[in-house]
Amino acid sequence: MKKQIHPSIKAQIIRSAFILLAFTALAALPFALAQRQNSVKQSVPTFRGMTLPASKHASVPIGSITPMEGDYLVDLAALDIHPTAGPLPLRALSGDAGSPNGAAMGTGKAFMGVTTEVVNQNIATGAFGILSSGWTAGESVRLYFNGLLAATFAANADGVVAVNVGTGAGFGYLSIEEIGLTSGKDTGGVVQVAPTGPYLPGVAGAPHAINTTAAAHFYLYRHQLEIKTPPACSLTARRSIPQPAAP
Repeated sequence: MKKQIHPSIKAQIIRSAFILLAFTALAALPFALAQRQNSVKQSVPTFRGMTLPASKHASVPIGSITPMEGDYLVDLAALDIHPTAGPLPLRALSGDAGSPNGAAMGTGKAFMGVTTEVVNQNIATGAFGILSSGWTAGESVRLYFNGLLAATFAANADGVVAVNVGTGAGFGYLSIEEIGLTSGKDTGGVVQVAPTGPYLPGVAGAPHAINTTAAAHFYLYRHQLEIKTPPACSLTARRSIPQPAAP
């Protein structure tokens, strides 16, 4: 004869079983979440670095350095050209303000750089330098300051023009523009004449890029920078060579 379980005891057993299952589920929940996180992490794509082969041109001489000759001189004091309160649109006299208003690439890939962007007043020569490129070889290039024609110069065989600029009296801004009369190219920049510095030496480089598959010239034009004769100092110049794409 089977013994009968009291209903209250049976209910207590069922209740205890449910509590045990609940605790078991709660205990297993962190492990399930960790497993899910691991599975999510494993699905995130990873990137692996690759070491490029050494350049085949590493042993090839970069080139020689030759002093630049034939730069021009502009004395703004003698021309009675003075800074303005703010930068002017380039070619202000003609009303054409479509040219660049900074030392950068102009129209037709003409490029201008200035050796320093903050200078002092009343420096007769060497206050700053202007170096531009991209002109047609030998073409006449007009130089403007604040919309006033200062001079016309001839580009060299590489289409480069270098100008040594002296400042007059007054503080403000000098808006610079050059226009090629043959090519029609146009480029410009801005220099500030300030009562306080810093007045730093500077170097301008042009053109902005050269063809590495053929012979080419890259120009550096420095101002207020002391260069000693070798072997007291040296200049290291490097060029970047595109690497072929991996198959």
